[in-house]
Amino acid sequence: MALPTSVGPLKERSGSAAINFLKPRSVPLVATELDGVWHYWTSEERYTVPRRTHFQPEERIETMRRLSNAVTDDNAASARAEIERVLQTYEAALNNSDTDTVISLFSPDGVFMAPNRSSTVGVDAIKAAYEGIFQAIAFHTELQVDEIMQIAPNWAFVRTNSNGFVTVKAIEQRVPDANHELFVFYKDQDNAWKIARYCFSTTLPLRQ
Repeated sequence: MALPTSVGPLKERSGSAAINFLKPRSVPLVATELDGVWHYWTSEERYTVPRRTHFQPEERIETMRRLSNAVTDDNAASARAEIERVLQTYEAALNNSDTDTVISLFSPDGVFMAPNRSSTVGVDAIKAAYEGIFQAIAFHTELQVDEIMQIAPNWAFVRTNSNGFVTVKAIEQRVPDANHELFVFYKDQDNAWKIARYCFSTTLPLRQ
């Protein structure tokens, strides 16, 4: 993919002349909105756009398109391979009831969202959740990646599905298990892709 050369101009709702905050460039550009302020940065410079400055709808779409193009084909292929390795490690850890390895794959402020439960936030809480899960059931499952979409240099989302069985330890009964999952990955300061958010739900028919 070609790198963006500009994402301006941005217009103020006050009716003043359009302001071009971002000069043409050939290095990747990233943007995020925090507390009502847009932050833009490249490997060379950083810009902030105050709350009073807004994208028009068509500008927002075009800007996000150009920002997504900042991820080159080579970088996207590398990210996909690394993320797939993380998911393979997660699958193995799940089937081995290996809590420590599971936790090593999450970011420190990761969030685990299981059905019919409140969100589990932070690695300590996630560790306790997986310890409880592994005490109750044993997994025999296979994870298949359906989609990996890198939306920024440090962010990607992944859609998967899993099929197999779980063994309910209390009654030693093996039952079918099938789910679809959504992961949000973040690449940390060590350039390691970590699970930042994870949720799943069953794809098995509801019992009557």
